[in-house]
Amino acid sequence: MAKLIYSLEGAVLGDFTLDKERITIGRRASNDIHIDNLAVSGEHAAIVTIGRDSFLEDLDISNGTLVNGKPIKKRVPRHSDVIEIGKYQLKYVSEAAENTATSGSPEDFEKTMIIRPAAMKAMTTENHAAKMQATNIQPPACS
Repeated sequence: MAKLIYSLEGAVLGDFTLDKERITIGRRASNDIHIDNLAVSGEHAAIVTIGRDSFLEDLDISNGTLVNGKPIKKRVPRHSDVIEIGKYQLKYVSEAAENTATSGSPEDFEKTMIIRPAAMKAMTTENHAAKMQATNIQPPACS
């Protein structure tokens, strides 16, 4: 399960486990992660977690949400991403990345190839042309 490490100017203030489907971040006390600072909106951002996948969403506020120094609207956070809200930082720590670091490198796992439909069509066309060439069959002329 992923978590956020909450800090200000390098001093760790706490951490939050992403153990709910939706976690809100903002200045209102009703937020799951309450940041009492005027640069933070009432409901500033939200993290939605489905299974092991999390999605960070800026809730269209005036001060914006930054990830690694760049403004975002929606983003899938990656291990070690730093979410900046006002002058506060929330470092995203993925349990899966931590387990990979301790159990082996990504190269230790089976590789998977994804073939998209356009690539399949191109491969089929290339194979068809190669077969025609191998049997000395000329493709029909285009008129």
